[in-house]
Amino acid sequence: MTVNDNLSAAQRAWRMLWDRGKNNDATGETIRTKHNTTSNTSQKQRRGKRNKQKYQQTTMHGNNLDLDDAESFGDVQQAKRDNILRVGFQNIYNLPEDSRTSKSRQLVDYVVQKDYDCYMMAEIGLNWRKVGVNDRWFERVLGKFKTSRTVLAHNVTELCQSKVLQTGGVGLISTDEVTHRIMSTGKDPTGLGRWCWTRFQGKNGIKVRTISVYRPCEAPGATTAYQQQLRFLRHHQVEFEPREALYEDLYMECADWIEEGNQLILGIDADEDVRTGATAAFFKALGKREAILAKHV
Repeated sequence: MTVNDNLSAAQRAWRMLWDRGKNNDATGETIRTKHNTTSNTSQKQRRGKRNKQKYQQTTMHGNNLDLDDAESFGDVQQAKRDNILRVGFQNIYNLPEDSRTSKSRQLVDYVVQKDYDCYMMAEIGLNWRKVGVNDRWFERVLGKFKTSRTVLAHNVTELCQSKVLQTGGVGLISTDEVTHRIMSTGKDPTGLGRWCWTRFQGKNGIKVRTISVYRPCEAPGATTAYQQQLRFLRHHQVEFEPREALYEDLYMECADWIEEGNQLILGIDADEDVRTGATAAFFKALGKREAILAKHV
């Protein structure tokens, strides 16, 4: 058989397939192959089953968070009205090192779209002293606001052994109109990056201090925020464990600020129900209340 014979046979087979396809289009039939044996109906049923599948979050110990703690409170967020100071708080759960990632862009865009004046962040997860020049916070917010000012805090007590990705850390960004009211900013004086704050000058001599706090959960592993703080405390011969030490140190700071006449707005990831335990006792000792639960519970 020559090459021309092979070519002619291929052409005949192609015409037969083409004619068959045209006939099927006219009759509405579907060609089924061994690679496509399922109907559209069965495919939709499978997709429906996948879409109905529910995923549930569990703790490190395997407890179901959706069953144990699925409560939510608050108002539906609407457009910000005039003469309103909008303050927000979020656990970021580790910001990517690369500023071009969608998570980094979405965070900044969210602050812009929701018109936050002051946005508090916890568990940012970056060692800003080792982040590349093009990925620093200034580059991430460049061109997004008319003006802004940000204070970032992370553990600087172990810089020699810390990498770019470092669990823990907090941040607080003030935007546009409120930036000219900033009097001062500050961080956790221990250098552990447990909290940071911004103080604003309001009308009639009122001073407002917003504070972003991250209280780590007890977790193993040398690089966890809990273990970072535990090493620092033991090195300085402090007997408290990190979660207790945070409230001890922060209480002293807050008590001084209140004595100075500051009004406090504190956003915290306490890693526990704020209505009970050490967190409830901490705020009660300061004479403070949980703003959202006080309104909705």
